[in-house]
Amino acid sequence: MIIINNEVKKTLELDSGFMTGKGVFETILVIKGKAVFLEDHLDRLKNGLLFLNIKKQITKEEVLKKIAYFYYELNKNKFVLKISVSELNIIYSTRDYGYTREDYLMASLDISLVRRGRSIIHQYKTSNYLENAIELVKGREKGNIDMLFLNLNEEILEGCISNIFFLVKGEIITPLLELGILGGITRKWVINNFPVTEKVVTREFLKEAEGVFITNSLIGIMPIYRIEDKIFDSFKYEEIKKIYQSYINVLKAYN
Repeated sequence: MIIINNEVKKTLELDSGFMTGKGVFETILVIKGKAVFLEDHLDRLKNGLLFLNIKKQITKEEVLKKIAYFYYELNKNKFVLKISVSELNIIYSTRDYGYTREDYLMASLDISLVRRGRSIIHQYKTSNYLENAIELVKGREKGNIDMLFLNLNEEILEGCISNIFFLVKGEIITPLLELGILGGITRKWVINNFPVTEKVVTREFLKEAEGVFITNSLIGIMPIYRIEDKIFDSFKYEEIKKIYQSYINVLKAYN
């Protein structure tokens, strides 16, 4: 279901969002008509609009009205809301929530062959998303939940759709934002609620890692079973189990 510029329709205005990817979006988990971490999503959306100099405003009240409409029309306790904003369009769309229990038991990652250089775009959730989309499809065709991006220095950055955390000798470590990665909403929650070290993480670091998990607004906290040829028993470590269970408890407040 799609709402474009406050109307339920199937057409949109062609603008730079369509022509060049000049736009931003947010993907939000909705549980029983309540958006998880809505304020954080709206703050990031606002920052992206300011960065791209798009003169559009999205209010919390407006979003809540759209969520209430979709909740009634879809009659589903859990769904995904996407808000896309460009110079001439504000689009609200929905899709089913697609992750299963099996995804959390056997989630795997491979390393993309793409090596990213420094870019200001990757720090924002822009519509210029083609590289991520292509690599994600390649990964999914091989049975992976996501693909990992490295930079030209062989430093680990992030997934196509996720941030990544490593457990090494009891310490939770995640790549620095300054390397040019997206400040994920769930990444922020983990850092705000648990001791986390942000640092440069090289590919060689994978040899030391005992456990790994990824985060995003839909999967929440997902332990990783495999990266390339290395197998992890990530869920056996109390540090990761504690973060996972704490996030589940957060979601219970929306039920």
